Amino acid sequence: MKEFVLFGDRLRKNVTEKIFISGGTGYVGRAVTRKLLERGHLVLALARAGIESKVTAGAQLVTGDALKGQSFVNSLESGMTFVHLTGTPHPAPWKEKEFRANDLASLRESAAAAQSVGVGHFVYKRRATRSGDAGIFESARGM
Repeated sequence: MKEFVLFGDRLRKNVTEKIFISGGTGYVGRAVTRKLLERGHLVLALARAGIESKVTAGAQLVTGDALKGQSFVNSLESGMTFVHLTGTPHPAPWKEKEFRANDLASLRESAAAAQSVGVGHFVYKRRATRSGDAGIFESARGM
């Protein structure tokens, strides 16, 4: 796996941040969670009922549904960082219906929940748009 920078220089090893991750049980989510835990951050990982065992050891489990913001909004705090990684595996044009039902709907729910409590940073991974494009992390400050 390629090494990547998490949120630029904002998250340094000597500063503990509380970070909520939706999609933390997926391939990218587990890698991000491991890296954040290695850096000493407190990670809250959202997982659907039945897949809680996929949450990386050391992360705090939040059982909920990314499609229902009310199921996890009480785990969010003002000023924390929210990383949204929930999405359709291996996105492709023929998965548009799945994308709209899952990726778009979960992004809307997550953004609304994050905004309602005043998270400090909302980060999401944009899906690949062409072959070889690994996507980038996007951040919306001051929600």
